[in-house]
Amino acid sequence: MPTRSSRRDPGLRIRPSVWDRLTGEMDEAAPLATTVNLDKLKESVARDVEALLNSRNALGETAERSVLGFGVRDFVGRILSRPEDRQYVADCLARAISAHEARLRNVRVEFRPGGTSVNALTFAIRADLLVHPAHEVVSFDAVLQPSLSQFAVSRGGLHAA
Repeated sequence: MPTRSSRRDPGLRIRPSVWDRLTGEMDEAAPLATTVNLDKLKESVARDVEALLNSRNALGETAERSVLGFGVRDFVGRILSRPEDRQYVADCLARAISAHEARLRNVRVEFRPGGTSVNALTFAIRADLLVHPAHEVVSFDAVLQPSLSQFAVSRGGLHAA
């Protein structure tokens, strides 16, 4: 597959997802825009990953790859200060993103050292963003607030590696 980075081709234009084209989420000034730049696409992916992580999959692993299994499992009862529980959460998040975000491949979730506290758990989501003909390594900053069971995802750290 040919690889191109936005650094080498700043004018690269990409067709937004069907959902973004239908809802006009990509560009309020031109809701039916036929293409967007790579930064707008990354914003869209971050928004969609956040929506995925804030949805709950009550069906478990049997429906994990089905649309009925959209979301992540609830982590109630996990002690997030324990390395094995953090690894379990990281694996669940990576599986959910891999199953439901078709624009990302080779998804890895890495907790930040010293990022555990009573109120929040910080981690990075790293993956390959696939858009024809481009291939870009991306990293999203994310925070889990266990008391609220809520995730926040931002485009921080986006760069080619």
